Amino acid sequence: MEEDLAYVGLENPVGIRKGVLESSKMILQNLQILEDVKEVRHRKMKTEKKLNSELSELKEYIRKLRRILPNIQPSKTTTKPKEILDLEKELAAVEAQLTQ
Repeated sequence: MEEDLAYVGLENPVGIRKGVLESSKMILQNLQILEDVKEVRHRKMKTEKKLNSELSELKEYIRKLRRILPNIQPSKTTTKPKEILDLEKELAAVEAQLTQ
């Protein structure tokens, strides 16, 4: 059985070829962007793993430090030393003079 061949004439073959090439170029650009995104995701995962590892290590150091340091409860009433109170009074006096 012999196939009948039919030829079709294209009105603008250069334009069609140009369109196909532009589409191929855009596809390649999108594939490159996709590869870049994959690389960024990979680096992100690697960085997150490293960060989690560092955080776990820090938490362990904090636990060890809390065991070593004495457990002191902060006092409810804090009294300022006399020197600080005197300095605050002097500062208030200077500010009062400046505002006048």
